[in-house]
Amino acid sequence: MIETENDEIPFESIFMSKDTLPLLIEKIVAEEGLNYFEAVIAFCEDNDKEIDEVISFMPRVLVDKVRQSACDMGLAAQGATLDL
Repeated sequence: MIETENDEIPFESIFMSKDTLPLLIEKIVAEEGLNYFEAVIAFCEDNDKEIDEVISFMPRVLVDKVRQSACDMGLAAQGATLDL
């Protein structure tokens, strides 16, 4: 939870939506020079979130980018499903 002056706001209400999460991941990719797979890992580590929880908020196009990054890094076979 993120604390404010008056009350606590759930993390999910601020960051974890199908509208805002892709923007945050894209920002990490652009600013830190990471690929999509690395950016998701960094986001999870920085926000103490599980990968599968974050993936559930990602649109299919972003999941595909993460999958391709994992394949490019040799972490998954080309065309394999990615169960993050």
